[in-house]
Amino acid sequence: MISAVGQLNRPSMPPIPGIDQFQGPLFHTARWDSSVDLKGKCVAIVGTGASA
Repeated sequence: MISAVGQLNRPSMPPIPGIDQFQGPLFHTARWDSSVDLKGKCVAIVGTGASA
């Protein structure tokens, strides 16, 4: 077995101005909140996918 955990195992939120005032659901894809119902919602994903 090979363990491949490393620096990328700690999600980081981008320093977007005003992010602390956003009132909708906000979570990192690595910590997906499946309790949030996204049906009929507009969803924005910010990032490069560099850890994928």
